[in-house]
Amino acid sequence: MLKMDISSSSQMITMPRRSPLQKNIWKIDIDCSPEEARTFFGLPDVAEFQKSMMAQIQERMSEHITAMDPEALMKTWLPMGTRAWETFQESFMQGFAKASPDKPKE
Repeated sequence: MLKMDISSSSQMITMPRRSPLQKNIWKIDIDCSPEEARTFFGLPDVAEFQKSMMAQIQERMSEHITAMDPEALMKTWLPMGTRAWETFQESFMQGFAKASPDKPKE
């Protein structure tokens, strides 16, 4: 159901060195559903398009949710497992040992 309420009020505005001007202010309240508003303004109904796009997005998210598995993430981030971290730690320890003034350099 399309229902409109139009009301008007007048307000006086004075400008310097000019005669007063009258400004009309209109307030329009329209009570209608989104479908009625789309039809009134001639906009297309995109509900079916939105449903199909949301179904595709949901399908893609479901396919790629397995990539968010903690085990899969660890395999991606640490392809060699913890061995890479151990090698990294050993190289730091060797570097610190060489830089230490207490021990002779090798």
